[in-house]
Amino acid sequence: MVTNSKKNEFYAKRIWDQFSDESVADLQNKDIADCRKFGVGLSGGVATGKSTISGLLRKRGYLVVDADDLARRAVELGSLGLDELVDLFGKKILLADGNLDRDKLRQIITEDNDARLAVNDVLHPHIEDLLLEELGNRNIMETQQLWFYEAALLVETGNYKKYRQLWVCACQRSTQIHRLMARDKVTHREARQLIDTQWDNEDKVEVADFVIDSEQPIADLEQQIDNGLQNIQ
Repeated sequence: MVTNSKKNEFYAKRIWDQFSDESVADLQNKDIADCRKFGVGLSGGVATGKSTISGLLRKRGYLVVDADDLARRAVELGSLGLDELVDLFGKKILLADGNLDRDKLRQIITEDNDARLAVNDVLHPHIEDLLLEELGNRNIMETQQLWFYEAALLVETGNYKKYRQLWVCACQRSTQIHRLMARDKVTHREARQLIDTQWDNEDKVEVADFVIDSEQPIADLEQQIDNGLQNIQ
C-alpha cells in the first residue's frame, strides 16, 4: 500500500520538477500534439488482440509505437522512473539484481487501486518523453506519415481525443480471460482481477472511430484493417 507521507513527498518533488522544466515541457507537449495529428490510437482492454493488429500494421510498413514497450524502458535499471517507484513502494518491488520485479508490482496494483493510480502518475511523464523521442527519430513531422500508438489506457486517460482517430480491438470477456491465462500464466481469478482494473471494453467501443473484431481469422482481420485505413480522413 502507498502511504500518504510517501505520496505527499513524491508529488511535492514532481511539482517542483515540473516547475523547473516548465518551458521544456511546453515545447515537448506541443511537439507531441503536432505529431498526433498523424497518429491513430489503437486501444482495447488487455488481451483483446492489439498486438496482433499491430503486427499486421507493421507488415504493411506502418510505424506502431507500443506504450508497453515505452513503459518497460521507463523503468529500466538506473532510470528515474524506477527510482520513483522505489520511493513509493520500497525495495520490495526489486529483484535481487536491482531490476523491477514486474510480477510483484502487478500484484500490488491489481489489489490496490490507489497504488495503480500512483504507478500511472509515475510512468506517464516518462512515457510521453520516450514517445516524443521515438517520433522525432522517425521524422514524423517532416514526413507527415500515418502512424499508430498501441495503448490500453487511451480511453481511461482521455488521451484518445488527441489522435486523428481511435481504433478499438474488441472480443468477448471469456476470450480475454483465456488469452490472458495462456499468455501470462495466471489463474482465472487473477485474469479477471487484471481485466477489472480497466474500463469495460464496451465503453471504449462507444467512443471508437473504428472497431476491430479480433476473434476473427487473420484474413478477416486484414480486411478489417483495409476498411479502417480507407476510412481515415
